[in-house]
Amino acid sequence: MRYLLFLIILLCSSFSFAQEDDESLDNIEEVVTSAFRKETALQDTGLAVTVITATDIESKNLKEFYDFQFNVPGVQFQKGNFSGTGVRIRGLSNYAVGGSFTGVATYRLDDNNVGATSMAIGELWDIDSFEVLRGPQGTLYGGNNPAGTFLISSKDPGAEVDGYFRAEFGDLNMQRYTAAFTINPGEKFRTRVSLRSLTRDGYVQNVFNGTDVDDRKFLGVRVKSIFDFSDDTSATLTLVSNNMNDSRNRTQRAACNSDPIMGCEQWGDSLPLKGSSHSGVTAFGTVDFLTLNYPGDLIAPDLRLSYNDDA
Repeated sequence: MRYLLFLIILLCSSFSFAQEDDESLDNIEEVVTSAFRKETALQDTGLAVTVITATDIESKNLKEFYDFQFNVPGVQFQKGNFSGTGVRIRGLSNYAVGGSFTGVATYRLDDNNVGATSMAIGELWDIDSFEVLRGPQGTLYGGNNPAGTFLISSKDPGAEVDGYFRAEFGDLNMQRYTAAFTINPGEKFRTRVSLRSLTRDGYVQNVFNGTDVDDRKFLGVRVKSIFDFSDDTSATLTLVSNNMNDSRNRTQRAACNSDPIMGCEQWGDSLPLKGSSHSGVTAFGTVDFLTLNYPGDLIAPDLRLSYNDDA
């Protein structure tokens, strides 16, 4: 009798565990992507896509475009000289700067093309999703994107009253403020206003005059309005204003061997390899251009002094 009772309890426990597993499967959140210009489930989309949701952006504290590259496999991004930027997706890159060069990736904010420089020097706030489409996307998103496309969607004005204000503080007197609120929620014409303010002292010291450079002073405002003509037709207008007034460096993550006359050595430790920038001096821009675009490798000559005594 005791063994029979134990068997009944064991069977009931098994059915209870199975029921809990089924309930947990029903609670799995479905990831949605707009890669095909319509919302589809990520698992049903036949494309290499990485989707970072608003929940992930909040939990991982993603603030700038640079932050997202560390959460997307196979993507690298950095700012270059002046208005140039360097992006690499799946190893495909183009670091050349000039009017005759085309990009390898496009950037779209609320389905509008934006420049790479605004991504490099600005900030991203009140974002609903961040998507990376790998591979050529010319069919749906135009040219100049053989490597891929970045799709950034800001939060829409919804049907409910919502708003928030967030303040962050850090070292170097960093102050970051973010706010957003919705006007006329649930109406046919509704608007969402969001803003981001960032100030920070520079952490690079100019040894010549003792001043600090590479500080931050950024103010961004976005107004997004949606008008519903009917249940299946609507129009969206997004206005964005970014204002920067700081002494940030031209390039990021750049290094060289110091030289007392030129500032940076032209070649570094050795002759440059293909695909990387080697000088921080404009006078050597031609050298950098060749190393970035030359189809082969620059081979250093092998010069040796030898003596052979046949005696």
